[in-house]
Amino acid sequence: MLSPPGRLARDSAFRAETLVPPGYFAVLSIAVWGPALFSGGYVLLGDMVFTPAMHPTEGLLGPARGTMNVTVVYWLAWLVSRLIGSVLLEKVVLFLLGFLPGYLMYRNAPSKNAWGRFFAGTLYAVNPFIYTRILMGQWGFVLGYALLPVVLASTLKTAREPSAARCARTALWLALTSLLSLHAGAIAVLVCAVAGLFQLRRTAAGRRRLAALAAVLGLFILLAGFWLLPAFESGESPGIGAADLEAFRTRTTSDAGLGLSVLGMYGFWKTQLDGLMPRKYVPLWPLFGLGFLALAACGLWTSRSRPRVGGEACALGLLGLTGFLLALGSRAPVTGPAFSWLFRNVGGFALFREPQKFSGLLVLAFAGLGSLGVERLATRRSADPQRHARIMRFVGAGLLVLVLLYGFRMLGGLWGQAKAVSYPRSWSEAQSLLEEDAGDWKALYLPPYWYMRFDFADSDYTITSPMPFYFTCDYVKLNALVVGGVELNAAPVDRYVRAALESGRERGNLGAMLTPLDVKYIVFARNPAGAGFDFVLRQRDLEVVRDWGDIVVLRNTSRVGRLVLCEGEGTYRDWDVLGAGARGGNLVGSWISGGSRTRIPDLTGTPVVHTERAFGTVTATVPVDAEPGTLLFAEQYDEGWRLDGEAPAEQIGLTCAFEVGDRGGRMTLRFLDPVIVIGYSVTAAGLVICLVLVGIGSRRSRKPGRDT
Repeated sequence: MLSPPGRLARDSAFRAETLVPPGYFAVLSIAVWGPALFSGGYVLLGDMVFTPAMHPTEGLLGPARGTMNVTVVYWLAWLVSRLIGSVLLEKVVLFLLGFLPGYLMYRNAPSKNAWGRFFAGTLYAVNPFIYTRILMGQWGFVLGYALLPVVLASTLKTAREPSAARCARTALWLALTSLLSLHAGAIAVLVCAVAGLFQLRRTAAGRRRLAALAAVLGLFILLAGFWLLPAFESGESPGIGAADLEAFRTRTTSDAGLGLSVLGMYGFWKTQLDGLMPRKYVPLWPLFGLGFLALAACGLWTSRSRPRVGGEACALGLLGLTGFLLALGSRAPVTGPAFSWLFRNVGGFALFREPQKFSGLLVLAFAGLGSLGVERLATRRSADPQRHARIMRFVGAGLLVLVLLYGFRMLGGLWGQAKAVSYPRSWSEAQSLLEEDAGDWKALYLPPYWYMRFDFADSDYTITSPMPFYFTCDYVKLNALVVGGVELNAAPVDRYVRAALESGRERGNLGAMLTPLDVKYIVFARNPAGAGFDFVLRQRDLEVVRDWGDIVVLRNTSRVGRLVLCEGEGTYRDWDVLGAGARGGNLVGSWISGGSRTRIPDLTGTPVVHTERAFGTVTATVPVDAEPGTLLFAEQYDEGWRLDGEAPAEQIGLTCAFEVGDRGGRMTLRFLDPVIVIGYSVTAAGLVICLVLVGIGSRRSRKPGRDT
């Protein structure tokens, strides 16, 4: 039985272990975000755009115009924001971005030495790689990156002591990582595979452990079914090609060269951010990267044969080397051709059109192996152990200071880049104005760019346009991304809107060109990117409803409708020629299909009364005495739409058209993508299986005589 002093010592050690680490990393997170974490308003950074409405831009059942994991995450964010408010939701996300990477690395670092674990957590949370990702607002990727140490530790436990419950837990961690970010999820699968294989090599009973890893992969595939099956259906990374590889290649503006830049955890493609990077202010910054490499090499060399951590150390070494080589991308002198080949030929690899994301593996290795290096320094034999312990306290604290110095611009609210701002009152009034029109129409947001500067964001850098997330009306969903003046991922709707804008610039008929898309309102933000779009205010078929100075709402005077019954037929050669004949509502007055010449009848269609129901279902009532014709549906063409079971044709190569002939009465339009439904079902089944296995394992571990 412990004496009272022994019990006090034990309790003191327990409190230090349980309270000090989370407290340290909580303070570190507060230091990262500064006053912005506690101020009212929103922090707008790159892709991290929170709004009062948190309006989901895609339906859970499709049509899918992006990856389904992003759709689910935004729906979850919307749900939580309805419960606690979007401002508080973002503050929680901000805190977790600064807290989780460090704390989870501390908890799961291979070293048992406290200084080694604090070093690992601090380096994993504060470094140029993660600083760049946070500046770009990639909060899903950063949260997925934070889970990589957990995935690694869970994989090792499963390989060492295989059980159904452990397999399920590892699969759940993989699934959560991929839900937050497909890039982080793919990296996590690589971490799991490499760590598992190294553990197999170093242990007996290999078949059982191999079966456990196969079970983890199988359960993960089930859990990922909701995004994996639609991704397979859509094919090989649609819209991504050689232009993307060039636009997002790993770059450096440093004289140190690409290799040293990647080793120093730099190389992000957007060189406009270089002025914010710590290396501009840290003398001899490449020495830091080389120092982290040396410490990691020390940890690998001294731990490679240790029974408990040898396999993990070797796996981390291979992962770090792999991450470094892949992060160099297609321009690397030796491995570049191999990366290009993988990009062109390996399914799913095109997901990494931005290769620098692989640097996350390098940081993982630096942190994990570095903790073992610090442990080696702390445990080396000394003639005076007490003096050695005092020296190690100074060395450990010094290493933390050096890490914070190397990434110092992450501190103090990202060195002034994280500012809490409010949306202008004009935006709120514009939302109220649009809400007054209860019709079934769409809005077009201009300028039509993904990334733009907004004066109210109080930043010199671009952010994702908040308009689709702020305004709650349906809108024309554009996909194109402009990088360095090059348009990437353009879909038919992007090309059509571009043709419509050009026609409006030349002929003043933008409203007529937008009628096939059911655009009744244009919301035009007067920001720096909008300087070339003032012609929108001078269209003969658009009227200004209200101009607040920073934002303008215009109404289309041409008749629009989501469902229009037309009687005529026409043809068009291309969209540029189509603009010459567009006026009034004639683009929805006939079924216009592709042809060798352009002929647009001077007809206007008849709007059809309809009711929107849940889950992509529209009920329409066509007059029984109507002339035989075609029903035009102002949604982007997708084979998933059906009118009473019949597939659509294309209207001007953009939207849906259904031949109804002389039928009349009630008809049902429904969107159904069986693959999405099957994907959700597969995920639900996988989730049930995993939860049952975890539950059974937990019950068994609580039985007397079992190790809990």
